[in-house]
Amino acid sequence: MIKIRKAKLEDVPSLIEIAQSRWISGEAVGKSTGLVDYRIPSEEKYSKRVNSGLFYVAEDLENSRVVGFLDCYKDNLLETTFPNDSVLREIINSEGERFAYINTWIVREKYEGRGVTFNLFNQMNADLEKEYFNLWAAIVHKPVRNIMSIAFGKRLGFGLEKEFELSDNLIFGLYKMKR
Repeated sequence: MIKIRKAKLEDVPSLIEIAQSRWISGEAVGKSTGLVDYRIPSEEKYSKRVNSGLFYVAEDLENSRVVGFLDCYKDNLLETTFPNDSVLREIINSEGERFAYINTWIVREKYEGRGVTFNLFNQMNADLEKEYFNLWAAIVHKPVRNIMSIAFGKRLGFGLEKEFELSDNLIFGLYKMKR
């Protein structure tokens, strides 16, 4: 049985382990999902994020193991949580209303296709106050297109607003969902 709950500081090592297990190089061929050339946050950064955002984990109660997570941040926390992030700067400059940003939705490979990420999203969405009219997510498009995250976002109601290229040849799709 999978339980969705708020993340705790003691979950941080599992968050790092999951992120590292799903990291893929930009040169990867044949991968359709993962954290492409993503800088895995340090234990200190994850600890701060757990305490400041809408950070949820999926726990497999039979194994007492964290199997996935989703972290979301309200617009007023983005500057301090992600200073100098050019993808977020692009979203902040595009948005005129209160919004929240989903930074990561990810599960262990073994748990893909079981509705875990959907349940994480539903819990976060239920907890997010209604004055946050829009949700944003950035999903990598190049060098490896994150097909599974794009399809998942579309099922939730996210639509592509624009693509944004970083100086290191990464191209992100900026996806928006009106609540």
